[in-house]
Amino acid sequence: MDGQVSRDEVRQRATVIAELPALLAELGVDAAEVFEGTAVTLPTLDAETRIPFGDLAKILDRSVRLSGRPELGLLLGRRFRLEHHGAVGELMRTAPTLGAALRSFVACQPGYSSGAVVYLHSQDGMTAFGNAVCSGEVRPGRTYSDLVVGIGMRMITLLTGGQAAPVEFHMSCGAPADRAPYLRILAAPVRFQEPLTCMYLPAEVLALPLPGSNAARHERLAREIAAVMAERADPGLGTRVRGALRKLLLVGKPTMEAVAGELTLHPRTLRRRLKEDGLVFDTLRDEVRLASALELLELTDLPVGEVAATLSYASPEVFAEAFRRMRGCSPREWRARHARKV
Repeated sequence: MDGQVSRDEVRQRATVIAELPALLAELGVDAAEVFEGTAVTLPTLDAETRIPFGDLAKILDRSVRLSGRPELGLLLGRRFRLEHHGAVGELMRTAPTLGAALRSFVACQPGYSSGAVVYLHSQDGMTAFGNAVCSGEVRPGRTYSDLVVGIGMRMITLLTGGQAAPVEFHMSCGAPADRAPYLRILAAPVRFQEPLTCMYLPAEVLALPLPGSNAARHERLAREIAAVMAERADPGLGTRVRGALRKLLLVGKPTMEAVAGELTLHPRTLRRRLKEDGLVFDTLRDEVRLASALELLELTDLPVGEVAATLSYASPEVFAEAFRRMRGCSPREWRARHARKV
């Protein structure tokens, strides 16, 4: 990295992107051409590199275009190793159960990305493990979604020694021309045109003991990581509220009270601290809803009414009014102008 990324810029820890140059070489693509004009310096690229999200989108899009491999995100995801997550990866590996490992990742993930959140959501005997954007600046596209599910699948395999696997994948994008790579690589049914990008696990597998479990090492790592996170610069209240809001949209509760609960604050304290930072809760909620709306309108054919319901709007009309206020046109007009052919 050139070290000039501003603190406020939406960015992502590289993790498995560090393996992209090797994959590109195998596919006959010059990595220098893919990374040209971005803030990434190839000789210093590693898992710890912080990549501006706009650059990440360019890198992934160029990789697909130059390689002619639409499934490149899945191929890259397969190269994920727990070591890409450093101490957090080891924290996960030594956890007592799969559920404990994934919860550790969810808790630590805000340090990896300021534009997206990882979540676990259980309902009706199934658990969704996924990734969702929470910033309107983040427009990663289909290959990022492919990468997310590829990493998630590999993570489950590595943690459990192959004892558990997702039973279904949902993708918030249209179906590709060729579904075969998805079925071959993911080895489970894949549903496209969905509101979320996630994988589903039977809830009972979260109790599965991990082969690498080590209570003493896990507890020591948890203390060390907590100390590092406490010393690290706060990502900012606005970023934390956006992340909490995106998770709460999954359960239809994007309220001040619910967000305060997620952040272990009293609602009055949250309201006061937002005011001190010059932030307005309703504006932050609008921003998170807009980020999700743009993704769904551009990458899927979901009916506008379903998009509105997914984002917890009272009605399609309320959604359309809010969208017009923020973007100057209706959701349908935006989709007509900006839909991405995938």
